[in-house]
Amino acid sequence: MKVRLGDLREAAGQLSKMKRVRGAKSQVPSTTVLKRDSSGLAVETPFIESYVAGEGSWDRPVEVDAFEMLDLLTRLKTGWKSHGGDNAVIELSVEAGQLWFTYHGEGFTSRQSLRIVRVR
Repeated sequence: MKVRLGDLREAAGQLSKMKRVRGAKSQVPSTTVLKRDSSGLAVETPFIESYVAGEGSWDRPVEVDAFEMLDLLTRLKTGWKSHGGDNAVIELSVEAGQLWFTYHGEGFTSRQSLRIVRVR
C-alpha cells in the first residue's frame, strides 16, 4: 500500500493526551490498528479512527504499538527530509512479523520496520 508519509503521521498522531507509561495497567489500549478502507487505509488509534488515501493492496489488519509508530514516522520525516519529508510517498508492507516503511527515490531506497503486536 502506498501512502503519503505526512498523512500517515497525522493519522497516527491522534493519541489525544495519552502518555506513555511503561508497566502501567490501563483499560485503554496503546496500540494502533492499520486496516484496509475503501479509499486506502484506516488508522485506528486508541481514541480516533482516521483515513489515509492510498493505492495498492492491504491484506489483513495489523496492530502496532501506537507510540513506537508515531516515533518512527517522526524520525522518517526528519531522515527523509531531502526526499520530500511529509510529502514523500512511502510503501507499507508486512513481512515476518514486521511492518515495513519503504521509500523509493531516484538513486535512493530506505527501509525501516516496526514490530507487529498482532495480526487480526
